Amino acid sequence: MKKTLLKNARREIIKTWPRFLALLGIILLGIGFFVGIRAAAPDMLISAHRYYQTHHLQDLSVQSTFGLRQADRERIERVEGIDYLPYKTVDRQSEGTELLFHIFPDFEQMPGNFNKWWIKEGRLPQKEGEIAVDAKVVKEYGSTFQIGQKLSFNQMGVKDDPKAPQLKEDQFVIVGILYSPLYMDRLERGYTQIGNGHLNAFAVVYPEDLVGEYDSAFAIRVQAAQGEKAYSESYKEKIKASQSQLEEAFKDRGPEVLKETKRQAQEPLDQAKQTICQAKEQLRQKEAFLSAAQEQLAIQGQEDTLKAALKEKDKAKEALNRQEAQIDEKEKQLQTLSEPKYFINDRSHLPGVKEYGQNADRIAAIAQVFPWLFFLVAILVSYTTMTRMVDEKRLQVGTLKALGYSQVDIAMEFFIYASTATCFGALVGGSIGNFLFPWIICKSYAMMYPLPEIVYGVYWKDVFLSLAIGLGTTIGPVFVTIHSLLLEKTAELMRPKAPKVGGHIWIEKCRFLWNKLSFLNKITLRNLFRYKGRNLMMVLGVMGCTALVITGLGIGDSISGLAYRQFNVVESYDGLVQYASDLQAEDVDQVNTFIHQTKNVADVLPLRIETWHTPAGQIAQQNVQLKVLDASSNYRDYYALSDSNNQSPLNLPKDGVLVTQKLAKLFDLKVGDELPLMNDKEEVVNLPIKGIVEAYIGHSCIMSKDYYQEKLGKEALANSAVIQLKQLEAFNQVAETLKSDNRIVGVGNTQTFQKAFKDTLEALNTVTLILIVAAAVLDFIVLYSLTNINVSERLLELSTIKVLGAFSHEMTLYIFKELLIMTGIGIMLGLCGGLRLTVYILETVEIDTMIFPHRIHGISYLIATVLTFTFTEIVIGIMHIKLKQIDMVEALKGVE
Repeated sequence: MKKTLLKNARREIIKTWPRFLALLGIILLGIGFFVGIRAAAPDMLISAHRYYQTHHLQDLSVQSTFGLRQADRERIERVEGIDYLPYKTVDRQSEGTELLFHIFPDFEQMPGNFNKWWIKEGRLPQKEGEIAVDAKVVKEYGSTFQIGQKLSFNQMGVKDDPKAPQLKEDQFVIVGILYSPLYMDRLERGYTQIGNGHLNAFAVVYPEDLVGEYDSAFAIRVQAAQGEKAYSESYKEKIKASQSQLEEAFKDRGPEVLKETKRQAQEPLDQAKQTICQAKEQLRQKEAFLSAAQEQLAIQGQEDTLKAALKEKDKAKEALNRQEAQIDEKEKQLQTLSEPKYFINDRSHLPGVKEYGQNADRIAAIAQVFPWLFFLVAILVSYTTMTRMVDEKRLQVGTLKALGYSQVDIAMEFFIYASTATCFGALVGGSIGNFLFPWIICKSYAMMYPLPEIVYGVYWKDVFLSLAIGLGTTIGPVFVTIHSLLLEKTAELMRPKAPKVGGHIWIEKCRFLWNKLSFLNKITLRNLFRYKGRNLMMVLGVMGCTALVITGLGIGDSISGLAYRQFNVVESYDGLVQYASDLQAEDVDQVNTFIHQTKNVADVLPLRIETWHTPAGQIAQQNVQLKVLDASSNYRDYYALSDSNNQSPLNLPKDGVLVTQKLAKLFDLKVGDELPLMNDKEEVVNLPIKGIVEAYIGHSCIMSKDYYQEKLGKEALANSAVIQLKQLEAFNQVAETLKSDNRIVGVGNTQTFQKAFKDTLEALNTVTLILIVAAAVLDFIVLYSLTNINVSERLLELSTIKVLGAFSHEMTLYIFKELLIMTGIGIMLGLCGGLRLTVYILETVEIDTMIFPHRIHGISYLIATVLTFTFTEIVIGIMHIKLKQIDMVEALKGVE
């Protein structure tokens, strides 16, 4: 390569450094954003995978409502391709703070290498009487749970069954503070059968501190899945295969355990019956003796002795009757005892694991759309910049051609200019973006999901793809423009390109309007129609940036307040009470009355809730909550049942169902269609749709009790209730009172659900903020680049006007009236395009069980408009200074 050409390229970079920096900046921002946002979701997933892998998180778990026994171990050992670890856990309430703890053994003291702890501070228990506690309670209760302090548990949670897992001691010394991969969620700790039903924390004790014959769970590792990444489809397939094997192994275990349990429970009852029979016989003999001795004692004047003996006999008889009634009650309970359920759960049932994957999927969905649009705007501007640059160098190209340089040599200066800006921008932008954007996004989700570290990956496919596109859109225009220029004769190239021929524009035909315009306004309008290509690029650039800004704001508007609306408008209750599954009508009435009479309960709505699912098909099976309401009840105080289109209230239909909007959208259902659902017996039931109601989370199908009985042929006994409280602060007290009745198995707190959903949306808000800031920066660079090009191309024209006596502010108005008009047009088009883009991205981000409303507040349109016009004014200010510094003589003689 000739030294002269290298020197020219270097001088051009130095001479036009603002344009070079603008080109570099737009490439840097475009590639950095493209690479960074697309890297965020994979980095989230690989960070979680590394956490699970290094801490040996179980793939599956087996649990039973009756505990796990030796026979269960024998069954699981027959399943091939898995490793397992049986362990015991207990749920206990702490003394004083009254927090509910789920207490694990220290897995690291047990064989199998399962579920290792992440030690934040201190150490793990090394002997009996030591305990390590959840970092969550340390953060929430501070000095109460510090290393070296004692932690005691009261008797809540202690079981009567001697074979069930129990704590050997109730008092421990805190030696460590932990996180666990079993609790990916920073706040949620699951549910329990004691207290208010909601666990507050976990703790870890030395394995020998947990005693009992039965196990609580089996932790399982699937050998075939160890080489697979968590959340990948191949991992899910291998886990599903082992899960099916385990379900097959335990499918007939329930009746067997029930029979064994009844037999074991019946033996002491039979012995007690025999003892009572013997006692009755002895009592009968005593009665006969007293009857015979009664007359003799009366004769001897020992009436007091007789009365005492008769009183003792009556007491003994009453005691026997009580014992007999207790035995009858226990036998009755034994007869109604339902068979145990076995649960084979994968990682998705652990708190936070499934939700973390869904959040990563949302980021991935955004990354499939937004970065491409962002990059497209950057490409448009870089393409325009290089095309205009080559056009400006027309005379130089002609001179080099006349001197005998080849087409490649002539183009080399522009290739160096473009490739230097692109490669340097790609290097810096890709390097920064690849770490910055994933770091920001992962840190925003760290508020919800604690991870020891963020694992960064370099995704070369995206890096090389963005670099190739960047080079193609900067070097490509150089080649095309140079090639078209060199087709002209050398003599023509060495003269300035003839200006476009001016002509009349259509508005001139409106003479009454045209004649009222000032000279500058007429020139502005003519230039707008004269330079259509250049002005179109400006409009498209502004439109794209405005659309990106309004999209970021629109996503924020659509998700803000969504948690509140779902849990306070669509559904307005404070708690969900779950009944035992085997209650009779009389029991249900008693439970309803008990809930009504509970202190701080303002109102109650009993209902029936069943979980059905959609049949298998092209769309994945969806779980659907069937909610059966009494049409004569005050259900509107709890469920809005608003039409999804116009928010008008809908009544419970007499001959059909109401379905939630996401379910209808997913299966393309409308009013009048039938929804096929499968019940717990795998029978398909076709339900006519009478309305589609507003809801943003989950799938529900709502019907009346009468229609349920008509359609299914059985009574719709309530198995749940939703409650409204007089004071939200009283929830724990209410839940504990309700749980004291063994006919109530769970009490869920709506505030907990609302907070979890709100936290997810707030993390998404951080991503939205990144989009808005990046789009705003791009907006400024685009405006500066295109305006700078516009001014550079028209130096001769501007110098002529200045020589003719125009003031500096008139020169600025001369050119920037066009800019303001084009900016206004671009903004209007961008606002419309942003609305469409917002809808598209929200629909892409949605998962199967969630839907976002599509709304953009008026203030967001105003912000996007003001932001773009503000950037325009800043650019005008910068260019005004540049125009004041124009050397008129140099510019005018440049054509000679």
